Amino acid sequence: MRDIKELGSRKLDDEWVYLILQARKIGLKPDEVRKFLSNAINSRTAKDIRHGKADF
Repeated sequence: MRDIKELGSRKLDDEWVYLILQARKIGLKPDEVRKFLSNAINSRTAKDIRHGKADF
């Protein structure tokens, strides 16, 4: 299995595809996945800023 699949001019990572398919399988909607990822990124960034570890 290749690490990256090409779809037209777009490349998809197998792990991301698997995670999205699993999210769909348990009934999560795309907006729920986006919200979760956004919250996780924002939470990590805020934590890193507080601890002086943010890369800007």
